[in-house]
Amino acid sequence: MSQERMLRFHIERDLKENPEMALAGSKDLLSQAQASGDRELYGAALEYMGKAYLGLKQLDLADRMFDESYKVFKFRENHEQMSSVLNARGAVWQMRKDKKKAISYYFASVQEARKSKNSAIAYKPLYNLALIYQSNGTFETALNYIKQAITVVERWNLEEPRSRIYHIAALLYEEQKDIVQSRVSCIEAIRYAEKENNYEMYATATLTLATLELKMNRGSQAEKLMKALLQYDQNHGLDNNEVLCSIELVKLWFQTGNNNAAFTLLQKQVKKVRGNPKHYSPKCYVIFKLVGDYCRFIEQDIDAANRYYRYYLSLTKGVWKNYLED
Repeated sequence: MSQERMLRFHIERDLKENPEMALAGSKDLLSQAQASGDRELYGAALEYMGKAYLGLKQLDLADRMFDESYKVFKFRENHEQMSSVLNARGAVWQMRKDKKKAISYYFASVQEARKSKNSAIAYKPLYNLALIYQSNGTFETALNYIKQAITVVERWNLEEPRSRIYHIAALLYEEQKDIVQSRVSCIEAIRYAEKENNYEMYATATLTLATLELKMNRGSQAEKLMKALLQYDQNHGLDNNEVLCSIELVKLWFQTGNNNAAFTLLQKQVKKVRGNPKHYSPKCYVIFKLVGDYCRFIEQDIDAANRYYRYYLSLTKGVWKNYLED
């Protein structure tokens, strides 16, 4: 392997794990490019520097490097690299909370990708467009972009984590009330997650599938899935998903009158989350509201219910204020 290829290999690895090391390697690559007069390499080194600064959250420097890199590739009409840089600039503006500008860069990245011989690189900006529209609540547009991203991945057989994009598709189909297609996409996500040995995505997609089964009035199937998933979560140390799965299972058991099993599971999960709340996502804090509901509606113990509601309030900053009793 040549010195340049070895340096690129280390830079790309360090961009994920150690952006400071990636920045140092990028500067070395820039020096090589300047010494050899290789303009393509010069543009690539600037792009690497931009990505390293992005990882370090030094957004002004990142954007400056991307701008310089883009000029190099534009002059040489290298549409593939132009697409890559534009996608990276979209990430800069997304981190700056300017979604409109981020969208414009991601869209421009897709356009350049389609001009290049390697149109497969359109995957990343298409995926980013889907995510940003999903976060805006523009689900139909998001679904359009994720479907395009899936087409690119499948057509070019890209080594991308397909479980992730199929799961996003499942969520977007669900938002569009297309539960059948959502279920199909979710099963694909689970299948790919298993191939990828992605335990977290396997668990996440399986929980999504269980909630879809509930929407299709298949409560017994949903219950079987969630019981199996609880064991899977425990076996793989997926604490957060274990709590989220417990929340959905408790809701189901409340509906079917299996209150004793629900309360036993609640007690177990409440103890875990209360011991280290920061270890869990905010969605897990609903477990305290559910205990409050149990105390209030089943045990008729308003004082105990309020204690749990107040603790839930302290974690969620007043979102469920209406659950407090006078």
